[in-house]
Amino acid sequence: MATPLVNKYKTSHLATQFINVEHLFVLLSINNETIIFGAVYIPPGLNHDACIDHCSAVEHIVENNHNNKLYLFGDHNLPHATWNYSYDDGLSDSCPAEYPAIIISESFFYLNLSQANGIPNPRLM
Repeated sequence: MATPLVNKYKTSHLATQFINVEHLFVLLSINNETIIFGAVYIPPGLNHDACIDHCSAVEHIVENNHNNKLYLFGDHNLPHATWNYSYDDGLSDSCPAEYPAIIISESFFYLNLSQANGIPNPRLM
């Protein structure tokens, strides 16, 4: 229930043109800081187009809100990818060739995004 948050803080929905991906982006202003929260769910068996559209949406939002922090939460359902992050090299992945995770890691590397959660799920992924 977001009603108390909406009434207490300035929020706005950041629309994207991509409708084949389940993602939502919200701009939240607290005091003098504006933060973007994004949530994504990409079902298992996703295709490359869904990854490209999701990455395009994230890139568009970051480029048009470059002074704001972005926190992206969700499930990309990429069980064959092992994500790595280093301060020097940024976000990268180890996965089979032609796997959609490559699209996401290249896009997020370009945007200088990092992974904060290193806790594996129950399947150790």
